[in-house]
Amino acid sequence: MFTKFIATVASAALLVAAVSTAPAMAARPPLGMQIFCVNHASSCKADSRSSVEMSDRLMGMLSQVNSSVNRSMRYRAESGPIDNWKIGGSSGDCEDYALTKRARLIGKGVPAGALRIATTYTRRGEPHAILVVKTTAGDFVLDNLAAEVKTRSSAGYRLRSISTADPRVWSAG
Repeated sequence: MFTKFIATVASAALLVAAVSTAPAMAARPPLGMQIFCVNHASSCKADSRSSVEMSDRLMGMLSQVNSSVNRSMRYRAESGPIDNWKIGGSSGDCEDYALTKRARLIGKGVPAGALRIATTYTRRGEPHAILVVKTTAGDFVLDNLAAEVKTRSSAGYRLRSISTADPRVWSAG
């Protein structure tokens, strides 16, 4: 167990080093995301399809996934020095909601490259993560703090950082 932890931390350190050499607009992925990608490489593959065609069907799918995940999980803040990002489960924090929504949408055929994890702050100033869906009609936000899917501008968040079509590479919000 300890050996796997050390290997995970070492792999995350290599990801940090790779991101540190990226252009000025790049942002360092959150440590929890780096560790998640090391442990779940198949969930962190780059995808050249960076947006999806907006349609009534897609909006219905976004709404259904957002409300389904929000209802099926109970919010539980993480404790401890390392934030464990995960997909699924009966409870989790905002990153877990966002990753679960991302996984469900990929399972329904939405291109992974159009689904971005973003970090921001809540209105109370607490760190927060959301899922941003890049579409031909603009960006839409799926949030565990909101029952409805909102446009990025109406969600009211100022993004700190956001993943790219490659979830291992992030840029400044």
